[in-house]
Amino acid sequence: MKKILNSPMAATAVFSLFYVLFANILGIFPYFVKFDSPVINAIVSLITSVGASALVVLTAKKLLKDKYEIGLNSKNLKKGFLYASPVLIISVICIVFNVFVSHQSPVTNISLILIAFLSAVTAGAGEELLNRGVYANIMASKWAKTTKGVLLAAFVSALFFGLGHLANIYVVGKLTSQLTWQIIYATALGCGFAAAYIRTKNLWGCIVVHTLFDFLSLLFVTGESTQESLKTVLSAPMSTEALILNIITCIVGFGMMFFLLRPSKLEEIKKLWITEE
Repeated sequence: MKKILNSPMAATAVFSLFYVLFANILGIFPYFVKFDSPVINAIVSLITSVGASALVVLTAKKLLKDKYEIGLNSKNLKKGFLYASPVLIISVICIVFNVFVSHQSPVTNISLILIAFLSAVTAGAGEELLNRGVYANIMASKWAKTTKGVLLAAFVSALFFGLGHLANIYVVGKLTSQLTWQIIYATALGCGFAAAYIRTKNLWGCIVVHTLFDFLSLLFVTGESTQESLKTVLSAPMSTEALILNIITCIVGFGMMFFLLRPSKLEEIKKLWITEE
């Protein structure tokens, strides 16, 4: 096991399997018991997803011991928020497009707003704990000795994040153009969040900004459930406005990675991640 954990790709595969295991165990109850309240179902989904990611983090801590520190503390807290915040530029542009171009209004029903918030926390906390807190962490700890290695850690961990959205094919029933673009722009966003995390080794900024980003997006599409919202978005035909937003998202995400992880910051990054064996 020690030899496997010393390989970032092998370790990532192992912890991915742990996530699937924990998610299935925690998902047994909600699979058999369905609540009439969409809000209660959203809470159960949050507990299942975030709980599974938290268990993977605890497993990583147990197996990697002193080599693993996730960064849920106050160190570099302000920088963590600052470096992750450019993602919110996309949120502002999306709101402008929705209100002034598509003439959409955000939901005003309290129940739907709460569902949007719970769904956003599910993604923001659950995905950041797993994809940045475990995957990017493991890769940066091994590869952050060179600028190429730093960029590789950010991109490969983001690729895992992006490809994870392939699971949404079960929601829409096929690989639509919207789903294909979701995988691409999720990878780009993952690069941006990974860069912010690698630069600071603090996860709070990524969690909060990711949650806020998803919440602001869901306010314009939320249905009675997360799956209903996803199906609405991913089944819709690709509009010119959506394509432009997807391209902007990719520019922001990849731009964050190359700017935050530029060669002049290598020594600063190495001090955070590389320890003597």
